[in-house]
This record gives sequence, C-alpha cells and structure tokens, in this order.
Amino acid sequence: MNLPEAAGRNDLEAHPLLMDGCFQVIGVARNMTGEPGEATYLPFGWERSWLTRQLPDRLVCHVILSEAPTASESESTGQPEVLSGEMRIYDMNGILIGGFSGYTVKRATRAALLSAFEGVNDLLYEIDWRDRPLESGLMSADFFPTPATVSEASELFPQYLTGAGVDPQGRNELLSDLEQWSRSYALRTLEKLGWERRPGELVEAGELRERLNVNSEHSRLFLRMLEMLAQSGVLEQIDDRFHVLVGEGDPLPSELPENPEEFDKRMVEKYPHGLTETGLFKRSGAALADVLRGKQDPLTLLFSSGEPTAADLYLKAPVARAANGMLADAMRELIARLPEDRRLRIVEIGAGTGSATASVLPELPEGRFDYVYTDISAGFFAEAEARFGDGDGRIEYRVLDIERDPIAQGFDAHSYDIVLASNVLHATRYLQETLGHCRDLLHERDEPVLERGRIQHL
Repeated sequence: MNLPEAAGRNDLEAHPLLMDGCFQVIGVARNMTGEPGEATYLPFGWERSWLTRQLPDRLVCHVILSEAPTASESESTGQPEVLSGEMRIYDMNGILIGGFSGYTVKRATRAALLSAFEGVNDLLYEIDWRDRPLESGLMSADFFPTPATVSEASELFPQYLTGAGVDPQGRNELLSDLEQWSRSYALRTLEKLGWERRPGELVEAGELRERLNVNSEHSRLFLRMLEMLAQSGVLEQIDDRFHVLVGEGDPLPSELPENPEEFDKRMVEKYPHGLTETGLFKRSGAALADVLRGKQDPLTLLFSSGEPTAADLYLKAPVARAANGMLADAMRELIARLPEDRRLRIVEIGAGTGSATASVLPELPEGRFDYVYTDISAGFFAEAEARFGDGDGRIEYRVLDIERDPIAQGFDAHSYDIVLASNVLHATRYLQETLGHCRDLLHERDEPVLERGRIQHL
C-alpha cells in the first residue's frame, strides 16, 4: 500500500486514507466480489489501535479474520452476521509497526437499512432563521463623569508646577525666552549654511534650500525657520517668498540677542528649573545645520547622543512631573466609578518614552484593563517593554500612525474607552482629521480623550 503525499502524516497520527485502505483489505480477505446478493458489512468498532512510530511511505497490511455466525444464519444464507479480525501493519522490511485488535464489522440486512432510512429525519436538523435585534457587543461606558466633574477634582496647572518646585511665572518667562532663543538659532544656522543676506533680496524657500544644500525631507523645517525670521523682523514674508530687511552686518532687531553666546549662558543661569530644556535646546540647536544636510540623524541627536535627552525632558524635567501628576489625577477621577465587572480598554497614541504611561498605569484597576501602547514606529517598544512588561498579557505594543486611518492599520473600530495622547496630537498636520481618527477608535458615545493633561471631548 502506498500512502499518498497529501495524507499529511505528522507524529504518530494515522490519516483516514490509511485506515480506509487497511479496512479494504478485510473485504479482500473475505473474498468479497461485490456481486448482487452479496452481504453488505459496515464497520462496527475495534478494541484497540496502536502505532510504534511514524508511518513510512509504503505499507503492508495483513488481516486475519474470524467468524462468529449463528447456526440459522450460516445455514440459510452462508453469510455470517458478524465478522471480526486482527489487522497488522508492517513496513516494507517486515517490521510490525501497528495494528487494530478486535476489529468488527456487522452485516447490514435490507430490513435494517430500510428501518434506518425511515428514521433518517430524526438524525438530521435544519436551520431556522429567526429575526431578532442584534445586541451590541460593546459594553456601556456610561460610568464616565463629565469633563466638569473631572476638572473640579483637579487643581489648576500652576499649582502642580508649584508642587514640582517650579515658579509658574518663571516658567512663562522661560517659554518666552526659548522662543526668542530659537529665532536666534534659526538665524545662526542659516549663516552656518552659508547664506549671505543682502538687503532687498527676494528669495523663495525652495530655491534657497537647494542653494544651501539642505535635504528636501527638511523642507517644512527650513520654511519654518524663514517664517521665524520674518516674525523677528529680519525678513518680510510676501506670499510664498521672503524679502530681506536686515543684511549681513546690519544691527539686528531688538528681540534677537546681539551676543548669542552670552544669551546661552544667561538662559542656564536664569532658569535652574529648566536645565533639561535649555541643555537639550543648546545641544540640538548647535547641530541643526548638520541635521538639515543629512550629516546628523535627528533621532540619535535627541535620544542617544548626549545628555540631556528628549527622554529626560519627558521623564525628569520638573514641568513634566507636574503635567504627569495632573494626568494621573484626571485618570483617577475619570475611572472612579468603573463597575466591578467591567474591563477598561485604553489605547495610548504616541507613547514614545512612556512618561505618560508611567503615570497612568498605577491608577488602573488591577487585572481589569487592556492597554495598547502605540507609536509611529517600533523604536521605543523594546525599552518600554523592558520597563512596563506585558502586564500578564494586559499591555500590548503596536505601531500606529494616527495621521492615517487606524482601522486600515488593523485596529478595531470603536473598541476603546479612552484614547490617551500626551504631547502628540498638536504636532499632526491636520488636527481635525487626526481627531476624527481618534474618534474612530473610541466607543460609540461621547468618550474622553486625554491629551497633554487635559480632557477633550470629541
């Protein structure tokens, strides 16, 4: 007997094709010819089947039959009621590798077959479709409080800043000086790239970018630098072109520092609570020209080329601690009325370094949440998984670009109770479209989105 390749042998399982082939040998052993009037026998059972190893491609089946007829049956028909036997399976070398013991077949008489046919309807069933309303598979999320309730339970952000050792007024001054400092670095970077400004010159952003050998992938950043200089009075924007107002060697507008190095030193001394921000800004700004020309990878610069890093900005800076504290309080109030039998479903967008995650996870009900940690790339996942683990299967790490349709990226529509997005949604190209994608992920009711410590309703 040849066992077909399609039989799909694996381990010690016997494919039905093999069993059928072996059973056919019983008919041969009985000298059955299939002539009219010959008895029909159907398998009735066996006592034991066994195999010692995986089946080879070619087999030998040996059957020994024994009959147990009654006297009347033997005399009247010569066809026994029951046949039983021993079936043995050998490989082509004659080695016994398996078999069936006590294999039994029983004669199927015409009366027996007809009686079975008469009751066949009792053995079958039919599908009876009945119309009824389809119940939603989504659990209710009516336990969420209103935004006003959550807001009333939280302090104002300046109070969180004070708690983190940051003077709110000093923080506002730092942000204002950072804006002024960034315009100074934009001017300094263009000078490093070799641009010699001539008063009255009219330039187009794309043409100037190509002249200074700036990579096309940084077109938006390059345009933004020119817009910043227009805001500071060095340039004047006219439609999509820029008119040079202040040339090389001319006095700079009052808002730009005459001595950038002295301004750098002043920033560090004036804002001890902002050392992470100023340190990262100075290191990144100094390398901006190389980034624009592709000589420096921006992600390496931000996250692994020195201290402080962008991760420090989100994890260690006092203002980050204040924002994350506010976020934790908001989450605690938001889920305070979660029913005991209800699991919470959360997706975090742009989780990045996990600073918001670290604040939120301790507030979630133990063993009753599913958390999807996402980012636009998987670059942060290894470190995040080492830090947070998988929460016994409750935390999942997946790539998600929220500027594209999340359903097309494999996320289930309306399957999350909360969308968490810390310092990410505002950076997308089209905010209205981004918020629409967030809504596609949310339960089909007015659910909350936590973004940058605030609760927004979509």
